[in-house]
Amino acid sequence: MLDSTALGNVVGFNDFGYVRQDELDDLIACLEKEADKAGISGGMKGHALYTLIKPLARKVPYARAVRDSIKRKRLRAAWDKYSDYVYWEPNFILQTCNERAVATIHDLSYLRYPTFHPPERVRWLEAGMEKTVSRAARLVTVSQFSKSEIVDAFPISPQQIEIVPPGVSEIYFAQCSEQSLREVRRRLNLPSNYVLSVGTLEPRKNIQGLIDAHQGLPATVRRNFPLVLAGGKGWQNSEVDKRTARAIARGEVIRLGYVAEKDLPALYQAASLFVYPSFYEGFGMPVLEALASGAPVITSNRASLPEVAGHYALFVDPDDIGALTEALAQTLEAGPSDRASQAEAIAYARRFTWEASAKKLSRLLLEVGRH
Repeated sequence: MLDSTALGNVVGFNDFGYVRQDELDDLIACLEKEADKAGISGGMKGHALYTLIKPLARKVPYARAVRDSIKRKRLRAAWDKYSDYVYWEPNFILQTCNERAVATIHDLSYLRYPTFHPPERVRWLEAGMEKTVSRAARLVTVSQFSKSEIVDAFPISPQQIEIVPPGVSEIYFAQCSEQSLREVRRRLNLPSNYVLSVGTLEPRKNIQGLIDAHQGLPATVRRNFPLVLAGGKGWQNSEVDKRTARAIARGEVIRLGYVAEKDLPALYQAASLFVYPSFYEGFGMPVLEALASGAPVITSNRASLPEVAGHYALFVDPDDIGALTEALAQTLEAGPSDRASQAEAIAYARRFTWEASAKKLSRLLLEVGRH
């Protein structure tokens, strides 16, 4: 929630849900800088409701409904105290609020690919999305693709939607030393060469298709360039477990599970190739992180990914396993990108900064607060 007269006051009543905590932290930090530049008084106050029981709560029937009910009660109790504030919801669905509310809708994957989500999540989004669109003073989204999706799906003017893309953290632009790269390889038990994919292991990310495409490479290539999967388990990952079991035993697939953000820059930079064949993304942050790290990138020709990657990636149809195998083979055979191409990709990724995102978001929130 943001005070309409003091951007520096940020009070949190929500957990971060499906929003990456590190990204939200970066954006809030930049909002604070914008407030300081403008000479706005008021300190930043953040409160995240992360607890040790959250993973267990997700397995309890109707846990989301109970959690949302608690949120609504807390918000209603807070409105008297924060009546002059603008409520910004970074995670899709507005809770109880006044007319000065802004919601960020990252994508509409629950509409386009409902089978790629747990049924409870789909019900939650279906129940709240139309109300959110109609009640919000303005909407925020992360790409032109997502903006077009929202306009096509709901009765809302394009002028009511502001595109605020996320930024790339500076840690991805810092060149890791050879010693740092060796240390990460040693700690994570990685070979000198590998094909990397970063993301939650869930159907929307098309991990099964990537595994099949990698298995289509000659055996010597699979052994020399094993597929490294970095990311926690998500919705319906049992099929990935089955597909990878034999390949893991042969040393052709390596599953790292969740990787701390501090290790990701070295993981990207040490990779021979980064692949992100997702079926649907509102943005696709790992693609920009890989470009910032100087890694060659293969990604899908769908949704927001061509918009996000620009001219700096090789695009494939995620449904065409043969085309993905061919793209892998060609890129690995070509070897590392030349320095000029790598520098251009890094410079392109530098356009996406949290400072720029904070400026756009702060202008929007202040505009809403003045009306």
